[in-house]
Amino acid sequence: MSELICKFVEEEIDKRRFLSLPNSIYEEGRLPNNRNTEYELIHSKHILSSDFSIYPYIVYKENCENIPLSRAALFVYPNDEIGYIGLYETRYNENSISLLFKTIENKAKELGIKKLVGPIDGSIWIKYRFKIDNFNREPYTCEPYNRKGYKVNWEDNGYKVCEEYLSNYMRVPTECSEKEDKLIERFKNRGYEIVTLRNKRFSVVIEEIYDLMIKLYSGFPMFKNITKEQFLNLYNPLSRILNPDMVFLAYKNGVLKGFSISLPNYSNLINDLSLMNLIKIRNIKKHSKEFVVLYLGADSDSFGLGVVLAILNQRYFVENKCTSITALIHKGNTPEKYYSDMISCQSNYVLLSKELK
Repeated sequence: MSELICKFVEEEIDKRRFLSLPNSIYEEGRLPNNRNTEYELIHSKHILSSDFSIYPYIVYKENCENIPLSRAALFVYPNDEIGYIGLYETRYNENSISLLFKTIENKAKELGIKKLVGPIDGSIWIKYRFKIDNFNREPYTCEPYNRKGYKVNWEDNGYKVCEEYLSNYMRVPTECSEKEDKLIERFKNRGYEIVTLRNKRFSVVIEEIYDLMIKLYSGFPMFKNITKEQFLNLYNPLSRILNPDMVFLAYKNGVLKGFSISLPNYSNLINDLSLMNLIKIRNIKKHSKEFVVLYLGADSDSFGLGVVLAILNQRYFVENKCTSITALIHKGNTPEKYYSDMISCQSNYVLLSKELK
């Protein structure tokens, strides 16, 4: 039997092997990985690469270096005793998975890491979480899609679920209520102005969203602060794929107090911007009948504003006969309760962790 080798990815040929694994294990059209992002991470060229060190590894059989069996990377932040495992993919070879985790854990201990959490591709601003059910559904835009069984792979190596998330698949709403009209009017009477992106310049709005999003996200599990420059680099590309009528912005005295951002559901087309996919994206943007509600938040001093923003989303869906997906809600958070009467299906996601001894 050939010996298994776990190799630190350092040479360019090994980086190419690392990046090639997803293409060989996912069905056509279901590739969840953004190759450009992974390339930038592996080469320490990502906009967030200056914040952490990366230690990528591949496992292969002796004399079969061109066919990696498993891969993952350890991400380490300065002065942080928690390390993060991301970019995980495998061909389901149990021995290779075990060797991969042992190697990464030994490296983490060597670096003074006390606990490992994943999957996180360096930062929650990039990609994180495992999908754990509903694998028969097509991936939706920005869904952290992965192969069935990855959660079990980690659990078999001593990792336990530490955070849970869900996405709600919503039916087409059928009506709007008078009660909702009154709630919207109440906020307007309190001095709130609610507009869409069609009434604003994206370059101005995205900076306002940064200020509020950092405030809202600071309590999220595994949150790391990023600079405005880094945020704009990550989020400016949204301007090309947003429907401006599905970005709601709530202001009071000229200050952004809440926002909702929904994308047309492009599936995973945005991971591969080929000419054919760009044509498909352009067509979906114009005629989308399903939206992914990616972000919905309101300042803590604007209690109830999140409900108003959810209502405005719903009204668009009613008028345009659209289905929707409220995506990646941390279980127990208030948005989990929005639209609860219209849920047709749910998908679940997890983060896992392990204490190192």
